[in-house]
Amino acid sequence: MAACVLGLSALTDLFDGKVSRRFNQVTEFGKALDPVADKLTQGTAILCLCTRYPTLHWVIGLFLVKELMMLVLGAVSLKIGKKLDGAARCGKCTTAVLDISVILMLLLPDMGYLAANALCVLCIAFMLYSMVSYILIYIRMWSGRALRLPLSRRQRRLVKALVIVAVVAYELGGICLSALPQGTASAETTSAINTADYYSDTVGSDRVQILADNQEALEQRIRIISEAEERILFATFDIRDDSAGIQVMAALLDAAERGVQVELLADGMRSWSNMEGNPLFYALSSHPNIEIRLYNRANPLLPWTLMGRMHDKYIVVDDDLYLLGGRNTFSYFLGETDGTVNYDWDVLVWNDGSSEGSLSQVEAYFYSIWDSDAVTVFHDKASIANWISVQKATAQLEEVYATLQTEQPELFEAYDYAAATEETNRVTLLSNPTNITAKEPVVFSTIVALMENADQVDFHTPYVICNDWMLEALAGACSDTDVTLMTNSLANNGNPFGATFYRQVKGDLLDMGMNLLEFDGGISYHGKVLTMDNRISLVGSFNLDLRSTYVDTELMLVIDSEDFCTSLRAAMSQYEAQSLTVVDLDTSTAPAGMEVQTLTWQKELALDLISTVLGWAKFLM
Repeated sequence: MAACVLGLSALTDLFDGKVSRRFNQVTEFGKALDPVADKLTQGTAILCLCTRYPTLHWVIGLFLVKELMMLVLGAVSLKIGKKLDGAARCGKCTTAVLDISVILMLLLPDMGYLAANALCVLCIAFMLYSMVSYILIYIRMWSGRALRLPLSRRQRRLVKALVIVAVVAYELGGICLSALPQGTASAETTSAINTADYYSDTVGSDRVQILADNQEALEQRIRIISEAEERILFATFDIRDDSAGIQVMAALLDAAERGVQVELLADGMRSWSNMEGNPLFYALSSHPNIEIRLYNRANPLLPWTLMGRMHDKYIVVDDDLYLLGGRNTFSYFLGETDGTVNYDWDVLVWNDGSSEGSLSQVEAYFYSIWDSDAVTVFHDKASIANWISVQKATAQLEEVYATLQTEQPELFEAYDYAAATEETNRVTLLSNPTNITAKEPVVFSTIVALMENADQVDFHTPYVICNDWMLEALAGACSDTDVTLMTNSLANNGNPFGATFYRQVKGDLLDMGMNLLEFDGGISYHGKVLTMDNRISLVGSFNLDLRSTYVDTELMLVIDSEDFCTSLRAAMSQYEAQSLTVVDLDTSTAPAGMEVQTLTWQKELALDLISTVLGWAKFLM
């Protein structure tokens, strides 16, 4: 109803001038009153919507500055005996954009904060354009002459085209440079790898549990956060405000209310689409016991920094417990959902207290990023908590947590970690460098070295995107090792770029003697795990692609435990039972009774187009 009223108001604004001129009802008072009514209507609507969309604070601020500027310019003009004859085209366009944006926000209250932010940016852009245009209009009016560059129309078009080309070249060149070089590992990196460091002959204090099910992974996150007494260190590549994400945020807010210190580290690119302008995240960041920092917040003015992403996913609770793996913090990976789903893995690590375990390694890694120059603080002003939208978000999170306590009380009961976990000899954190530019391939090089030291390797990865050096290194690892690699089939892969570039190297993998499996279970597989000789297991965020090798921060947990390796292999085999066995480039065999997915002509065309048009960009994938 509100949208209809505002829509009708906008329509009357569109036609009132025509009607008044048609019936000779034009007056100076009407000319003055018309824009005042427009601005009061728009300003009031935007101010009201600020209670839902915090980003509109910027819009209302610029709106007030613009109208104050127009008032001053108009007053100066009147003083010298001049005035504008009606609104300029730039003003009318800005009014239309503001009206449409407000009406859309009312009509689509669940549009999401990314869309709302995009509308806010559009409004800001048009208001800035209108401000500059009106300044030039008034200057021309005061001076009595036009302000134009001494160029012909054709020359002005050429200048505009050159500016666009220069901007595109600057952005694209910077992006490409940020991911280069991507060559062989340095002698320093290879000499620092000692595979013996990942083994031990005695039982250690770390005990581990594999989390293979999405619902179990969500429940375990809620459980360990609810048990926190002193601190939580939380790092995630992607956290969203869907069902699973809100449940995790609700648990973090409740922990902070209990006095737990929460430090949340998120990737700076995803923050623009998921966190900025979202009052749920402001409810966390403005809490005195919660601090949110962003790794390498994306800045298009510095394109050479855009590609470096923090791909890590882990939670540390107090001094004896952490969870690490490949799951992002939203419903694709956590909980039960009727929408899009991805399969992935986490490992829970609990220390029995008999000696220091691997948690100190994870903690040191966390603070190496947290305290670095690559991070910025996300909206930590305490006054933000007083915003109406943030107060509503806080109440929503509190209600969600109360519902969890009522409907799933078992998550808040004492949990027997000793019984749920398996003993290990050693648990070691394996990580890439954390600089935001191209990195040394530490994780990949270490994985290859461990493979070369094994007799049997089973490797699961969602994507296979390799350069020649990576293929050569894998071929060397396969020469004396029986390697089975499972990835998504072309039809099953939810990432068209991953499917495209896997198709390019598929023949190379077969030539090096790999046993190649293609998961074809109907849901995109996102798992990153390895097992070696029924003893060593690796679980984490590393994909077998160029981004994980050279560009992103990545973590893999190397676990020396025969019991855990046996459990992990059993869970991995359930996916392998839904996989095709690749015989050659043209032939695959399927398990009995399994229906094989068909690569549609539309998807095949998309893969061909990506290969042809974006094949050069493989090093960014």
